[in-house]
Amino acid sequence: MKKEILIIGGGPAGIITATTAKKTYPEKTVAVVRKEETGLVPCGIPYIFGTLNSVDANIMGIKPAEKLGVEFVIDEVTAVDFERKTVLLKSGDSIEYEKLVFATGSRPVLPPIEGKELKGVFTVAKNKEYMEEVFNFAKNAKRVIIVGGGFIGIEVGDEIRKMGKEVTIIEAMPHLLPAAFDEEFGKIAEEKLTEHGATIKTNLRVSKILGNESVTGIEFEDGSNLTADMVIFAIGYKPNTGLVQNLDIHLGYSGAIWVDEYMRTSVRDVFAVGDCAEHKDFFTRKPSRLMLASTAVFDARVAGANLYHLKVVRENHGNLGVFSTSIEGLTLGAAGMTERTACAEGFECVMGEEK
Repeated sequence: MKKEILIIGGGPAGIITATTAKKTYPEKTVAVVRKEETGLVPCGIPYIFGTLNSVDANIMGIKPAEKLGVEFVIDEVTAVDFERKTVLLKSGDSIEYEKLVFATGSRPVLPPIEGKELKGVFTVAKNKEYMEEVFNFAKNAKRVIIVGGGFIGIEVGDEIRKMGKEVTIIEAMPHLLPAAFDEEFGKIAEEKLTEHGATIKTNLRVSKILGNESVTGIEFEDGSNLTADMVIFAIGYKPNTGLVQNLDIHLGYSGAIWVDEYMRTSVRDVFAVGDCAEHKDFFTRKPSRLMLASTAVFDARVAGANLYHLKVVRENHGNLGVFSTSIEGLTLGAAGMTERTACAEGFECVMGEEK
């Protein structure tokens, strides 16, 4: 089988790469290979617990892409051969390509601590079947601990609290949202969550998960512990680059696939987009660990337009993180660097505050 443009991964980055490629090069055949028949909208995953009350209410559709002529192959890529320009599928089939795009995304981090394999210990994965398991377990849980006070952690914690559960959010740093906001905004989030019944504990690091077959709680490095019948880790994600670990392709400082401003990798005719690609901060030019659906979609449009002919109007000069979260009517938004980061990088900082 041959597909002129082949994308590995069917999340937002993969789908938008495919649709952009089909619109830019309509004469080319475009195919997306992904393991799951049904995908989720990444930003909506925390809201399946309370607001949406269903995993099925957060499905990412593919019909618009299919109407354009994009083909979806439900299978798993097990190997890639750059010299022969082929990929091998788990089913035993192979696909030949002219242009290949890695859109393999990221996977949640689960620290190598004792007890992580216990029943009732979860992460926040971008997988429908897995999140259905998490959702169903949460329905029967009473005390839920969320480890991680970033965007995903506080959103999942707040949504599970809406299910009538006793929720505790644990953050290793002094305040919530430490990577996205300066301290004063983290304090505002803490006050709002506490006001609505969540318990917030900061400056605490988990040393092990307690329990025999099922989780019964967690123990901290200071020796204290908390009881729980469900623990969800939301401490970040890492690039899903397993397919290229043994291939002759350059990886960046973050472990993601190195790309240039056109999303080209170090291998001819091979591109990478989204969480599996290394990004540069717009201001500092340093490698960035930013992983957002909006960033992935921007990458996808750049890559899809530049597969065969470079277009200077479609290039990536660096990423400017723009994101927001909403907690019980409180909306917090950010664009660019925090004051703390800007000052640490040596930028001249001018602060303003509404009175």
